[in-house]
Amino acid sequence: MRVSYDKTIIVASFSSGEVFDGGNQKIILSGKEYPITPIHPLWLNIRVASNDMTPNIPLEEGYFEIVLPKEFIEESGNSFEIQWIDFYR
Repeated sequence: MRVSYDKTIIVASFSSGEVFDGGNQKIILSGKEYPITPIHPLWLNIRVASNDMTPNIPLEEGYFEIVLPKEFIEESGNSFEIQWIDFYR
């Protein structure tokens, strides 16, 4: 998944078969990629909404819930873009 505004891009990815853990998140600024952690102000709060006790990727049931951080909303102004690839096969 990718969310972006201006020249800031936040990328989150998950490997198939893994138990969901919040994913691998990176920020891309001016073409350079930097890993981010949950303490970063632009970390995306992502969770799986599912009745499965331990949902695996790809999901057989449920969906991803993504909460954009306050800083992202404030910095993006009136417009941002979301790109999503469901699953590479």
